[in-house]
Amino acid sequence: MNFHGEKRSNETHESTTDPDARLARKSGGHEAKLAYCGNVMIENRNGLVVDTELLQFNGTAERDAALLMAERVEGGRRVTVAADKGYDTKEFVAEMRRMNVTPHVARNEKRPGGSASATGISPRLTPKR
Repeated sequence: MNFHGEKRSNETHESTTDPDARLARKSGGHEAKLAYCGNVMIENRNGLVVDTELLQFNGTAERDAALLMAERVEGGRRVTVAADKGYDTKEFVAEMRRMNVTPHVARNEKRPGGSASATGISPRLTPKR
């Protein structure tokens, strides 16, 4: 699709082949495209894909997918999940811990509100700079 500078939103743009696709962009400098949010859980030791989840973009789709995939990990033992700073929210970290999952999440120091109260990661787990 070629929108030629038009303001894009899910209310003004819809896929002609898949009306469930939503506008999303990779980062601040990129254009929005109609797409889905595809997520992969990878086993760390050998780099093998162990689960996938496809969701509509909604602002929390990546974290929602991580929770769904972590819920499907078999066995009763505690597991560890690593994630980047986009997963650093109090709600995500707390829910992972409730699920018997240890979240190794990079701390987002630039989060709006930017304080320790905005993060889900304990200051004792954050390296001093």
